[in-house]
Amino acid sequence: MIRRRRMWLLPLWGPLLVLLGSSLAHAQTAQDIAKSAFRSTVLLVMEDSNGQPLSLGSGFFVGDGVIASNLHVIENAASGYAKLVGQKTKHDIEALLSKTESP
Repeated sequence: MIRRRRMWLLPLWGPLLVLLGSSLAHAQTAQDIAKSAFRSTVLLVMEDSNGQPLSLGSGFFVGDGVIASNLHVIENAASGYAKLVGQKTKHDIEALLSKTESP
């Protein structure tokens, strides 16, 4: 009985391996995926009123010059800047926008 199950499954492995092989040939490497994602990812450094780091977090571009992040990253911050991943240039945050959903 066990032998029959194994033999029955063998014909399914052939087409499956062909499909996996063809999709793996076109698959991106982890490095390719990271490089693509990092173009829209930023590091946010939020500071208190004395210019001291308050929190670090990440964000991503949702429009030209508009970055989305979580509230806990910017909460209680007096100022901050964004850095594109892999670059040293600091970009000052000019304004905070908020959107709340109405019930």
